[in-house]
Amino acid sequence: MLRKFDLGFLFSNTFLDALTFRLGSVKMISGYDKKARAFLLDHKLKIDRGHHYINRYAYLVNSFSGNTFQKLPPVTIPFDARKAVVQKKNGGTLIGFYFGGCNKKIKHYPVDMAANVVEHVSISPNHTCIFLGDSSEKETSDKLVSRLPAHGEYVNLTGQTRITELVDTIAALDLLVTVDSSPMHIAAAVGTPFIALVGKCPHSWNAVKPKVDFGHYVESSGEYIEDKYQMKGIPPETIIDKIFEILYSNVN
Repeated sequence: MLRKFDLGFLFSNTFLDALTFRLGSVKMISGYDKKARAFLLDHKLKIDRGHHYINRYAYLVNSFSGNTFQKLPPVTIPFDARKAVVQKKNGGTLIGFYFGGCNKKIKHYPVDMAANVVEHVSISPNHTCIFLGDSSEKETSDKLVSRLPAHGEYVNLTGQTRITELVDTIAALDLLVTVDSSPMHIAAAVGTPFIALVGKCPHSWNAVKPKVDFGHYVESSGEYIEDKYQMKGIPPETIIDKIFEILYSNVN
């Protein structure tokens, strides 16, 4: 069904998105003056790279509406933890892991180190370890699972969840261990405590770091010269200690 829109905000900064809006007969287009697309925009602003991404989006909308608002609202998305693909067993603990695959490039946490983390966490019979990811990451996830001892409780959901199922499942977790990714931001939006593993980012980390007080961050030591090795600067022992620190504090 063909629909007509009076106003469109461009949160991405591509030329193609602006052209699509214009060809789609959106009457008023608001966006940042990037990628030589200024002539396609009715309301345009110069981007400030020092702004957090959320501030950039909010500033774009707020400036169009005459700077009506002063504070950012909480970032939330609808969810229903009761519809999670995996549910808790007898009061146990659900711990999600998203280490990324080759598609995450320099943000991917090495498989052998990830296996070390999960093996230590899965020692407790009350811990169920859940692996998340999209279909392109299944080979990496399968490789990780193959390195784990048989005694653990593992559920590999890589490539098996729709977006709503992913959101509901992350909402049901007691803790998510993740690289800088969409699952990290989903956890922030549904109130799930998370540990973010931060190496070399293709963007300023301060510009994407979730604005919540239940996020925990483990950063690379930065001792490696090449960017592709920076995630190795986060020892498994450091992640393991942080996981148990958070789970223990939540119990008390």
